[in-house]
Amino acid sequence: LVYGLVLVAIGLAVEFGMLGPDAAVLGRVDASAIRDGEWWRAATALTLHSGPVHLFANLLFGGLFGWLLAEVLGAGVAWLAILASGVLGNLANVYLRTGEHLSVGASTAIFGALGLLGGFEGLRRGAFGLSARRRWAPLVGALALFALFGAGNGEASAPGAPRTDVAAHLFGFVAGILLAPLCVFAARRWPPANMGVQALAGVAAVVVLGGAWWLALTFGA
Repeated sequence: LVYGLVLVAIGLAVEFGMLGPDAAVLGRVDASAIRDGEWWRAATALTLHSGPVHLFANLLFGGLFGWLLAEVLGAGVAWLAILASGVLGNLANVYLRTGEHLSVGASTAIFGALGLLGGFEGLRRGAFGLSARRRWAPLVGALALFALFGAGNGEASAPGAPRTDVAAHLFGFVAGILLAPLCVFAARRWPPANMGVQALAGVAAVVVLGGAWWLALTFGA
């Protein structure tokens, strides 16, 4: 619910100029600007979308994968991990690729959630003594979903850039898989029912996004 409210609220604020006339430009992924130090764009771009259809698609799939991950990690930890995978995916997309590009959209984080789900379930099943095939079935399923949707109309690009940023999808997905061991540790150390930890993690995710937008609007060029 909070995920949806954040995306819709920021979308409306940008559309009606409540964050200033240049908010969409200041918040998008701009490879040149990020390399020059505006790292916060890796977070703010996750909350921007090219239009209602793009927003609706990311609300739908993000809500689904976020809900599934929240079932095993708890809502706060799950969304903090999803945000982290999206930010890492966007940063990797900038620093591990050559050339310039512009992009917006939550899809990097959404595919990060998919990678988190597959990686987490695969690692968690290892504790049950299952066969390798059954243990890694969730990751194989996540890879299949990525192949199906990852190269499609997920991450819409900013004006002047390619329509779908497949590399951002891939880096987000890989970031999710790499963060999965930390999520396994978190689930063992702080069970999903620990509401104090969940609240703290959820607030941290909101603070990170809010702080990123403050930096973008204050220091963005």
